[in-house]
Amino acid sequence: MPFPSNSINPSPLQSRLKRHPALFGVPFLLIIVGASFGLQTFTQTRYDLQDQKVKQISTEKSLGLDHKKKKFDIREEYYVSFREPSLSKSY
Repeated sequence: MPFPSNSINPSPLQSRLKRHPALFGVPFLLIIVGASFGLQTFTQTRYDLQDQKVKQISTEKSLGLDHKKKKFDIREEYYVSFREPSLSKSY
């Protein structure tokens, strides 16, 4: 086994971390837990918006609004734009 690499003059931070490893670990864990609580609000907002969208769709279905909507057809829109030249703007 090679010789251990110990510096002759270790920095005060190195010697303090060797004696008390919790000085590094505790702040690290606090950042991880704090970030978890911070991201919780963003995640909750995402799920609330999705729930609101689902409720809106179910309300439309219960009222029967989805049956009254006309299906969009790009071919029909293409031909309608050529039939009515007054609707198209030409500059």
